[in-house]
Amino acid sequence: MIINIPNYDEIHIKNIVFDMNGTIAENGIIDEENRLRILELSKIYKVFILTADTYGTIERYFTDTKVCVNILKSSNGTKEKKEFIEKIGKTNTIAVGNGSNDAEMIKTAKLGICIIGSEGASKKALLNSDIIFNSFKDVYKALMNTKRIIATLRE
Repeated sequence: MIINIPNYDEIHIKNIVFDMNGTIAENGIIDEENRLRILELSKIYKVFILTADTYGTIERYFTDTKVCVNILKSSNGTKEKKEFIEKIGKTNTIAVGNGSNDAEMIKTAKLGICIIGSEGASKKALLNSDIIFNSFKDVYKALMNTKRIIATLRE
């Protein structure tokens, strides 16, 4: 997907990386509407979910789908998430999160998105973002109709 933003940049997006809790889930639960939205996005983009899986629930949502679930292995989630973005290609990746441990992946990705949902968002995540949304539903709408991203970022 190419997003040409006047007086800003031309973005070639292949990957979308989501944090789990506070971004697409609440208390380890991904509601069915959000799950279906993620599956829809996975038809267009390579979709990754990075999570510590605090609640032990992620596997039930995306088994036998095109969505790639990556459970963090280290105690330094911030570094691990940033390194993941670099590994898959930061120049063609969107990162979406809300927490302090998402801030570096948001900053590193070509397009960083912060969601201020029911858990709120950290100052670090907000300051490292290109765009801020109120909900995952709003992010989904923008990714499905990229003119919304153009309208927000054009100068």
